[in-house]
Amino acid sequence: MLQYCPCHQSHQYYQFHPFRPLNPSPGTVCREDIAHALAMKCRWTGHCSQFLSIAQHSVLVSCLAELLFVSERSGGVGPSDAECRFVGALGLLHDAAEAYLPDVSRPIKRAAGFLAGAGWVSFETAETKVLSTILDVFGLGMDLETIVPGIGSYVKRADDLILAREADLFMGGREGWVWAPDGPVPEFPISDLSPSAAKALFQTRWDEVLPVVGRP
Repeated sequence: MLQYCPCHQSHQYYQFHPFRPLNPSPGTVCREDIAHALAMKCRWTGHCSQFLSIAQHSVLVSCLAELLFVSERSGGVGPSDAECRFVGALGLLHDAAEAYLPDVSRPIKRAAGFLAGAGWVSFETAETKVLSTILDVFGLGMDLETIVPGIGSYVKRADDLILAREADLFMGGREGWVWAPDGPVPEFPISDLSPSAAKALFQTRWDEVLPVVGRP
């Protein structure tokens, strides 16, 4: 009996590039696929009061992570433009794996997985593998912590703060949450962007913080 193994199954994406989500190849990662898919996918697994794309969320996280970084490094010499771009780029791509994998909510993600070959692959492991492949393709595969100490923490804080603001605006608030974000939640409006507008915004931010490498 042949055993089904999803590791070797490829999917077809927006630019018609085959991509194996459980065995990703750098040569099949495509910027246009990422921008398009993240703009078409809704945050909060579709349960928010209005459409809010992962692409728009990613731009907000990118900008806030850079702002947090600059504000905390403003003393002395201050951060370089390159350091700011690294923080912004990692913030922009922190959810890029969701272009190729489903957007799974945090509580379920920790328990979800796939039966692949002879063993079980957790969803988080698969997501990390896809994200690592994407970061490698677009010049972020090096140990960024040695270049910008604490870079991951800036992106994580920004992600949590934006998530909290989204909850306030589109999910009826945060009553009953078992955790609190690290710092005051910014009280800025979040516009209702269409997928095409969110995609354009994502691509504009991409050009600001990422070198033009990899597939177009």
